[in-house]
Amino acid sequence: MEPRISLVTLGVDDLARAAAFYEAMGLERNGRFTDGVAFFQMGGLILALWPREELARDAGLPLSRAGFPGVALAYNTRSEGEVAEVLALAEKAGGRVLKPAARAVWGGMQGYFEDTEGNLWEVAHNPDFPIDAEGRIALPGMNHDTYDDAYISGILDEVKTVAIIGASANEVRPSFFVTKYLIDKGYTVFPINPGHAGKDILGRMTYARLADVPEPIDMVDIFRASDAVQAIVEEALALDPRPKAIWMQLTVRHDAAARRAEAAGVRVVMNRCPKIEYARLAREIGWNGVNSRVISSRKPVMRSGFQSFGIRRK
Repeated sequence: MEPRISLVTLGVDDLARAAAFYEAMGLERNGRFTDGVAFFQMGGLILALWPREELARDAGLPLSRAGFPGVALAYNTRSEGEVAEVLALAEKAGGRVLKPAARAVWGGMQGYFEDTEGNLWEVAHNPDFPIDAEGRIALPGMNHDTYDDAYISGILDEVKTVAIIGASANEVRPSFFVTKYLIDKGYTVFPINPGHAGKDILGRMTYARLADVPEPIDMVDIFRASDAVQAIVEEALALDPRPKAIWMQLTVRHDAAARRAEAAGVRVVMNRCPKIEYARLAREIGWNGVNSRVISSRKPVMRSGFQSFGIRRK
């Protein structure tokens, strides 16, 4: 067993409340894994928040077990075979195996033991959590080839102010369509276009750069070539407060800039259009005969304006 801890898991009674607390403390919640769990990168280890009942059940312990603190340490192995080896070592050293090595529901190998004082340890091999040569474990980065609907809708539902880099006053340009659509949906939109600064687009004052916008910007939407993205991301990260999201339009992608933004706690979407995604998630796009890939019996949220659906988060 190498001298390291991979994860610290806290059993919580209210996951949303607990996650909001740690986010307010300045930690960045991992956006790839959000279904019933919250992960935070803590240097070379990971902090996990998990419902207390689920933690007890996963370890094979009764929730009412006297002395169970609702905390588990985790040791992640470099191979599946090591899981059983570490559990056997713990038993030989005087600990007690609570759950033998077995295939986990999330696809890896997992087991639990408790030490001589009753402290809970998970031993796991998780192929999604890489371990470097020094034993540091890292949460996987966001998969920018595909996005969960919950991730996209979470951004579009949360942000209120949007700065559009490359907004155009030309009514036949896509950046004009998107600007108008987002305004119609109730967002406060700030057009950014140095060549049009000081003039209005759709009744909104146009600014030369992000730093000129007089209000906090929740989302930066980029209508520029991919090679211009890195400088724009640096400009966005220099804002105080920082944006909650950076969105790159169709065909626009810059992975290094995305990693830079995500490391600063900013969510990123690439090669997508917020107008299309909004219409798809609100099921408006179905009016044109396009498959929205969203099936729901729930009544959509209505906003003011002609046929103006809003997004209902899951």
